[in-house]
Amino acid sequence: MGDWPEINGKPAARIRAGGEEKIGLPSFSNVVVGPVSVERFVEDTPEAIDEGLRSARDHAERLIAEERQKLADQLKEMGIDMTPGKGKK
Repeated sequence: MGDWPEINGKPAARIRAGGEEKIGLPSFSNVVVGPVSVERFVEDTPEAIDEGLRSARDHAERLIAEERQKLADQLKEMGIDMTPGKGKK
């Protein structure tokens, strides 16, 4: 069947999950973290698709959290607090 992956001799189902997060910063415009997209091939059964989507969603959320932390660290180095209601120190 060409380059399409197979699982147990049958064509796999392709699933995707992703997201992004808009963060309002004090004294600045909003900053968007992301977008991220995670794509997987799983067995084409309802159970495998459900589990694959949960796993891909969790992975995407972890990637966004990592990027959010990097942003927070960079802003902290600049003396900017991301805590709502705070700003430049």
